[in-house]
Amino acid sequence: MKFVVISDLHLGLNETENTYKMFHYNDQILGDIIDDINSMVDVDFVIVSGDLTKDSEPYNHQRVLEQLNGLNIPYYIVPGNHDVFKEGLPAENWPIEKIVEYYPMPWHEGNSWYSVDPVQGVHLVALDSSSNENHSADWGGVISQEQLDWFEQDLADNEEKTTIVVVHHALNQHEGVSDPLYYCDNAEAVKEIMKSHDAKLAISGHIHITDIAEEDGLYEVSCPATCSYPCAYTVCELSGSEFTVEVIWYDNETVRDVAKQEFIDAGKDVAQAEGEPSDRNAVLNIGAIMISPAITEEKLVIAHRGASGYLPEHTLEAYALAYGMGADYIEPDLVLTKDGVFICLHDIHLESTTNVEEVFPDRAREDGRWYAADFTLSEIKQLKVHERTNTDSTAVFAGRFPQNNSDFEVPTFAEILELIQGLNKATGRNVGIYPEIKSPTWHAAEGLPMEEKLLDLLAQYGYEGPNARIYVQSSENHSLRMMRDDLGTKLPLVQLVDTGNNSDTGENYSSMVTQEGLKEIATFADGVGPYKMYIEANPELVQWAHDDGLQVHTWTMRADSLPEKYSDFTEELNQFYFVYGVDGLFTDFTDRAVAFLQSAN
Repeated sequence: MKFVVISDLHLGLNETENTYKMFHYNDQILGDIIDDINSMVDVDFVIVSGDLTKDSEPYNHQRVLEQLNGLNIPYYIVPGNHDVFKEGLPAENWPIEKIVEYYPMPWHEGNSWYSVDPVQGVHLVALDSSSNENHSADWGGVISQEQLDWFEQDLADNEEKTTIVVVHHALNQHEGVSDPLYYCDNAEAVKEIMKSHDAKLAISGHIHITDIAEEDGLYEVSCPATCSYPCAYTVCELSGSEFTVEVIWYDNETVRDVAKQEFIDAGKDVAQAEGEPSDRNAVLNIGAIMISPAITEEKLVIAHRGASGYLPEHTLEAYALAYGMGADYIEPDLVLTKDGVFICLHDIHLESTTNVEEVFPDRAREDGRWYAADFTLSEIKQLKVHERTNTDSTAVFAGRFPQNNSDFEVPTFAEILELIQGLNKATGRNVGIYPEIKSPTWHAAEGLPMEEKLLDLLAQYGYEGPNARIYVQSSENHSLRMMRDDLGTKLPLVQLVDTGNNSDTGENYSSMVTQEGLKEIATFADGVGPYKMYIEANPELVQWAHDDGLQVHTWTMRADSLPEKYSDFTEELNQFYFVYGVDGLFTDFTDRAVAFLQSAN
């Protein structure tokens, strides 16, 4: 998991004096830093650790919002002492209530603090040290008792996760910084709560320095300001127990030189702002382990081909509906067009879900079937998608969306990624993607190898590293091995386990769900996706997989195709989630699985 911290923006439009806070430049600096972040391919979210504006002017807040909303990934703020109303400021300057009203954070019951899980297994707590009336006339800070009580309960409710606490004022003592107004008045109380719940990491701003301070195993990263020299931001990454910190200086040397001179003229300490090399590039052992669903009680709902129980599968509309229904992950199946574009289609054939026979009647192969690989993307886009049909053109699921009643298109995978990422930004959620590459051996024989092309496309959209919000699945283990061993991907991989033998490779699937087979899968994959009948036949399979560190995501649960052994859909969901203990399941009925888990919780 990787995130960026930007701190102490102090955005001040229309100021006559530049000062060391670079009022004449800091809007430009912020915009350039946001461009830098948007160009990164593996960042999950951004933290803004306070002092967004000069003095909480409405127009400055509006500009900050415009800038932050230009990020391609979620961002999370805490208020700083310059973001709340202080004595002597103009009456129109924003109080804390306006921050809560206008900044799109998951505020706790309308208060100026909150918590959120930005990625699976990580718990971010945003505290407000700035708005307490005890500091209405100065720039000090304190955490209210109400907030402390909430904080302790929140950590107790999230014990199994890696916690990161964000607060504007410092908690740990930083060398050379003695003024008490830089510190939270009740920092010791905050740290006692953190220690009692094994929370070991805090992010702060306010001081405009680059420094990492450790006290009794609790690390605090005091992040440099974007507004003042060296106009920097901080890139943080958590991998296992290692937390790495890298400070990036603003790359416009002309502006940075101006900032340095302003800093010197203001009597500020350049060395403190720059920090020691060991503070600018650090590796901390915080003893945190990102917990996977295989070890926790978290259960995933994976939208099988979108909300395919309600709309034709693999359409933008079906994916959007699944997102709105609360899916954790959305699954598109991927095949390639003749011109090498990934499209979302259940298999290599077109006729069972599109009107290809009408539009291109003479393009079938000798076997009487229409193959996506024989058509360019522009030709594919001429087709209409309908509910899946049998060979006699009757609907596979007769009670679903009526045949040929709307103009659904075959989407590209890029369109799906843009849809999901756009909705994530708009809603603040972090829904994942769960692509399956279909028939990679067949595609390779057609001159359309899939693996490297897929990883390149995913990298373009920021999906890289073991904590990316994605699983890549395939029924062909040689394809997964190629991605892991030959192409070096660290993305989570899942071995899909079908029935019988693979028609392209001859692989025997039943051998994969033995104890020996699962141990072999664990050498190249992070999870296993067995057909549900394997688990029903041998419930120990789930525990075997967990013992090897594998997550178990089974398929496919359909409310309109219920096995006779279950009285209703809820019974089947309960059996797999809580009796067999799978970590996630694929379903055509996202809403019903989400509702079931909410009720169970």
